[in-house]
Amino acid sequence: MKMIQLLILLLTILVHTAAAFPTDRRAPLGGREKHASWDDVNVVAHGLLQLGQGLKEHVDKTKIQMRDVNAKLKAFNSAVAEVEKKQQEQDEALKTRGEEVEERKRLAEQLAEVVMVKVEKVKKESEDIHSRMDRLEETVDKVLTEPALESNNSYNTGVTFIQRLMAAQNRRIDQLVEKIQQQQDKLDKQSVHLQALQNKVAEKRLKSHRRRDEERALRRQAEQSKTQSGHFAGTKANMYCAKVIRA
Repeated sequence: MKMIQLLILLLTILVHTAAAFPTDRRAPLGGREKHASWDDVNVVAHGLLQLGQGLKEHVDKTKIQMRDVNAKLKAFNSAVAEVEKKQQEQDEALKTRGEEVEERKRLAEQLAEVVMVKVEKVKKESEDIHSRMDRLEETVDKVLTEPALESNNSYNTGVTFIQRLMAAQNRRIDQLVEKIQQQQDKLDKQSVHLQALQNKVAEKRLKSHRRRDEERALRRQAEQSKTQSGHFAGTKANMYCAKVIRA
């Protein structure tokens, strides 16, 4: 587009130059036509030659500048493509990790439900054990308060049996309490791990949004620089032609 404008400007200069020379004038004597002198023709030709050389130099410089701009834009585009590729990979990794976090969260919820069921079961068993202990205590009290009509052997056997039964019940209670404590510890660890994963995912999402904003800013800057370089080349050519015409 700029070259077409320059050619039109050059043709306009040639037309105005040709119109400035009288070709149809008749000499007052002898009926001879009067033409422009060789000096005028040489001056015009020299000016046109300088104009053509100047335009050629300007076009060459503009081509070099445009090649430099295109090379920089290609390098910038490749860098942006690389950044986009890395961003896509990171997004996929974040998506995968997010799915893993959701899966772990779902498993943790299921585990929590299972633990709650077990806790309820343990509570019921504890209540059952307490009721049994109460009945055993009542039985022991009855045995202790009964008159000593039975023999010593039967009495000792009953007390020993009751003591063994109470010891077994105590061991079972201790085991249940230990299991409950272990399940609670596991839940606490999983909650801490899930919280850490959620914090990492939120931090990576924030970084991803920041990188996208930076990429958009770089793209806008590249488009503005490309547009400004085109306007700069056209303005410089017009200024040079105007300078030659004034000369």
